[in-house]
Amino acid sequence: PVPSATVVIKKGATTVKTVYTNSLGLYSATGLKPGTYNVTVTKAGFTFAAAPQVSGVVIGPNATAASINAVTP
Repeated sequence: PVPSATVVIKKGATTVKTVYTNSLGLYSATGLKPGTYNVTVTKAGFTFAAAPQVSGVVIGPNATAASINAVTP
């Protein structure tokens, strides 16, 4: 788990929401409309899988989760 990581969610070039992971490394981004988003996760001292951006995360009307893994360098 990576607590206090910054999670930026964009639709195109527009930042829709910025949230932070909790003590378990989980985050919640409520209120997103169905669509395709880019999710970027950052935290000093960590390297995130998926480069650290996950492109094309599709949020449907009943979406529940998307996973991003992190490793220490």
